[in-house]
Amino acid sequence: MTEAFWDRVVDTNLKGTFFCTQACAKHMVRKKGGKIVNISSVHGALTMPRYAAYAASKGGMNALTRQLALDLAAFNIQVNAVAPGATEVEKFTADPLHDKEAIGLQIPMGRIGYPEDVAKVVAFFASSGSDFVTGQVVTVDGGSSTRFFFEKLMEAIAK
Repeated sequence: MTEAFWDRVVDTNLKGTFFCTQACAKHMVRKKGGKIVNISSVHGALTMPRYAAYAASKGGMNALTRQLALDLAAFNIQVNAVAPGATEVEKFTADPLHDKEAIGLQIPMGRIGYPEDVAKVVAFFASSGSDFVTGQVVTVDGGSSTRFFFEKLMEAIAK
């Protein structure tokens, strides 16, 4: 991994989240409230080979989410994150190492996620239903982050 690659991934995922939150929070403070929902990844808490920059940036995003939830709570701003697992999006399905059927069979719920699975959790965090929820990172992965199934998922990707 080159330093340039590391910097690009960390700048996009972690630094980008910080600056976007900073810009939004200024407006939310004036409006006396708001909701920030970060899009993280299961890789913020789980590892797999060759994902050092991505995992570090998403793990940092999870920590930043919790810290900003604490710092912004006094302004009635909730900060949460959604951490998707394998999801049927172009970046995932375009990768030749990702056989979505094989991977889906390794996930306890029997399939990879769909964008709407993630969107429903984002919508909850953006709704009044989450007014007393802040600093949380919710994993949306069909159960694949359970230790046994995540190991099987990684084996399926490695094949």
